[in-house]
Amino acid sequence: MLEPRRYHRGNPYASQLRSGTCRRGPKIINRAAQALKQAASNARNEKGFVGASHRARLSRMDTSCAIKATAHQLARLIYAMLTKGQAYVEQGMEAFEARSQERQLRALLRKARKLGMELRSF
Repeated sequence: MLEPRRYHRGNPYASQLRSGTCRRGPKIINRAAQALKQAASNARNEKGFVGASHRARLSRMDTSCAIKATAHQLARLIYAMLTKGQAYVEQGMEAFEARSQERQLRALLRKARKLGMELRSF
């Protein structure tokens, strides 16, 4: 009789990994990601464009997802500053509200066209 296999797909420690008896290596810590997530979580209280977009995300999605998305937005801003030499210009909450209103109007026009209606402004 053959011995039972104690490994899975070539990994002799797989059964130990699944059972939790084998100790895993040190968790890799990304300090930049941690700093960006911290800044994103503090963006909730900001009165600028990033803060407004973060609050809008919070209304649409889970808190952790919104923090991660805002951290990604901050990372893109930082990347543009570092690689292209672009300066960050704060657009303010008014710019975010204007963009949001334009986006809502376009969506409303699209829905009206789909239903065979026409919207007119006064």
